[in-house]
Amino acid sequence: MLINNAAMVGAAHRAESVDGNELSWQVNYLAPYLLTRSLLPALRNKDGARVVNVSSCLHRMGNLPCSDLNRTGRYAPVTAYAQAKLALTMFGVALADWSGAEVTVVNVHPGVVATRLLSVYGRTGVPVIDGMQAVLRAATGEAPVNCAYYEGCMTAIPAPLVTDAAAVQRLWRLSERAVGLNATQRPASVTTDTSPLAMSPVLRVLLRCSPSDEVDS
Repeated sequence: MLINNAAMVGAAHRAESVDGNELSWQVNYLAPYLLTRSLLPALRNKDGARVVNVSSCLHRMGNLPCSDLNRTGRYAPVTAYAQAKLALTMFGVALADWSGAEVTVVNVHPGVVATRLLSVYGRTGVPVIDGMQAVLRAATGEAPVNCAYYEGCMTAIPAPLVTDAAAVQRLWRLSERAVGLNATQRPASVTTDTSPLAMSPVLRVLLRCSPSDEVDS
């Protein structure tokens, strides 16, 4: 089991990691992307393996300026945070296809929780132990919908880019390049044909997910 939970809000002024990436982009997206890809062979060897990406409802505010994902031109902490959470959620969809039936991938927004991330939400949050419940259900509950996006314990509709096969394909390529991975065979969901008939089973499931579906406890 892998839970990609580590996250940060960027400083008021743009900062870079030692690798030359905008800091919150690296911590919130590139790091979990590389970690997950590195651990995937081990996860595939375990029955019932799961990857849980702790996303955010703010991913719907995000965009992916593919020519400037490091935000050298326009930067704001909330904008960078939303971009990273959008990318992480899109990665969850691609990873579900990449892994096939061997690994279940779940994206979950645990709610607005009273952590150091609270500043991006601009309001009070629930105790950490309450927010933790959604993540634990996604990680240990029975049969969550593979590649689905959850808000709390219920499936929800993600941002349109999450189900845009061409956008997911482009992000996959850019992510490989950014972390120094060799180009690999693309997951089925990231075909260049974006017509509904060409859509992979994973994307079809994601689009069918009803907001009333619950994770079994």
